Amino acid sequence: MFAIVRLRQSWWCSIALSLSTAARPLAGQVVTHADLERLRATAVRVPVILQAGKTAADTLRGDVDSLRLRPTQVLVAELRDTSHRYLPILFLAADPHAARPLALRPYVEGTPLEYTGTAFRGSIALGLVDTLQPDRTVTLPVPIWFHLSAEVGQVSPADVPIRHTSLPPSAAAVTASAPGDSLRILVQPALTLTPITT
Repeated sequence: MFAIVRLRQSWWCSIALSLSTAARPLAGQVVTHADLERLRATAVRVPVILQAGKTAADTLRGDVDSLRLRPTQVLVAELRDTSHRYLPILFLAADPHAARPLALRPYVEGTPLEYTGTAFRGSIALGLVDTLQPDRTVTLPVPIWFHLSAEVGQVSPADVPIRHTSLPPSAAAVTASAPGDSLRILVQPALTLTPITT
């Protein structure tokens, strides 16, 4: 699963995620039948459950009526929507302080590249918005990781964890010696659920 999104100043980004394996086990949170049906209706592909510490994702079977989402799990669905504000992915994650799971949408913001005399430099910021309560900040039980790379340049750090919802986003620096008119920033899909190392 990945998405490519056009950012201002001709930036491009695609995303994937991985989960950190360090988290306390908690009871979990129920994703109701109604929420699963809405998710299935808007998903492009069958949603998957990512579990910290496991090397593969589990497919959400069609016969599952409801689901207890543990704090070390994230339910992920690729969406049809092509919003310019959010990437077409929805994460459902346990919220220890609410009755319903967090419904998270990732967003990406980029700054224009500036020539510094030896190279072009810019930045890219990644964040997660809780679509049910966008102004509320919640610390996630396990961070959601994004791996960034540039076709003709470098991104530092290449692995960016998102540990909370809302502001501030997590940032990475982008450097390129000859980017041309635009620079494509890619996030490589990762099905291993530990942070990616490059």
